[in-house]
Amino acid sequence: MTPTNDEWYFLNSSKIWLRGIVHQGRRLLENQQRMQSAMQAITGENLIWRQDFPVYNDLRIVEEHLFAVSVSKAIDWLKEVRKFRKDLVVDIDSFLQELPEAKDLRNMREHDIDYFKGKGKAQDRFVKNMPDATIDGSASYSDNNGYFIGGRLNVQHAIDAAQKLYPKVEKAVLEIHEIE
Repeated sequence: MTPTNDEWYFLNSSKIWLRGIVHQGRRLLENQQRMQSAMQAITGENLIWRQDFPVYNDLRIVEEHLFAVSVSKAIDWLKEVRKFRKDLVVDIDSFLQELPEAKDLRNMREHDIDYFKGKGKAQDRFVKNMPDATIDGSASYSDNNGYFIGGRLNVQHAIDAAQKLYPKVEKAVLEIHEIE
């Protein structure tokens, strides 16, 4: 069966956004390392005066948003691929199961003004109770289990899941090019 142009586009877009997860995730983790390094060299009193820390903190918010968008876009495209590539269903389902709250988080981040006004579509889920803290969809934290955006999306787990699925999706895209 010859794939349609739409099928190729869905597969290739999935590949692009899986790569985006890895790329943005690495940028986010690198920025986190810079923030931690900046914090180690200073005391609490002069934290606010340290020039690089506020920059890294501002960029963290931007990088987290772009990461959440990359994860969300990958999920959207992969759900379409799942409809016609039965050979990838198990792998796609495994990827999706690793990121159960990613779409919710992306929506909270994208519509943050509504959530802060108390008018978000999933307002009842905006604040999440974690074992050691209460966190809303706009915040992030790190602990021994990883770097979590909004208490919902573990950055390293998402990177790992994308890296696991990427070669299979890439192979499917390349197979289509061989047919033509």
